[in-house]
Amino acid sequence: MDNLTKRHKRSFEEDCKVIVLKDEYYGFVGREKFAIITRLSAHQLFGMYQDEFKVLRPFVIMTPEMGEIVREYKKADECYKKRYSRGSEFLISCLESEENLISGLQVEDSQTIKEQKEYEQSRVTSIRIGIHSGLNTLTELQKKYLLEFCLENKPLKQIAKEEGKSIATINISISNAKKKIEAVFADMGVM
Repeated sequence: MDNLTKRHKRSFEEDCKVIVLKDEYYGFVGREKFAIITRLSAHQLFGMYQDEFKVLRPFVIMTPEMGEIVREYKKADECYKKRYSRGSEFLISCLESEENLISGLQVEDSQTIKEQKEYEQSRVTSIRIGIHSGLNTLTELQKKYLLEFCLENKPLKQIAKEEGKSIATINISISNAKKKIEAVFADMGVM
């Protein structure tokens, strides 16, 4: 590869980031195979890098800001998945079961709509009361550890270090807290 070709390739890599859409976006089914993230206009790109684009067709052009939005979404989605898998599923499942229940209801007339809204509000209120009541059954330390673990997404190791306790102690405390909250929901018939 001669120096001119190397400089041209380096210039393309500095101006553009190419991503494979099916690898980057799970479930992507569009006809475009690539996304090109750049600040250059389509006209500038085609004028400067015509040969490169012959290989990349079909593609879509994205601005760096669009790429940032996608990265933020993925980061938030990963946090949600971690939080869910780390033990806050009992809180999240309360909310998800509520959403599933609501979406599964059939609406037939204005009376049914009114009844549905009243029922939805009643269920949301019950869930909020259940969470509040469940948290009130916990010791201060259980509440603190549970909220740090589930909502702040802190690892057990970090909580243990900050508290000067063993990881096992923190884990037992969180497990007992979850059991207490689940018992409150069971007693209320919410779950």
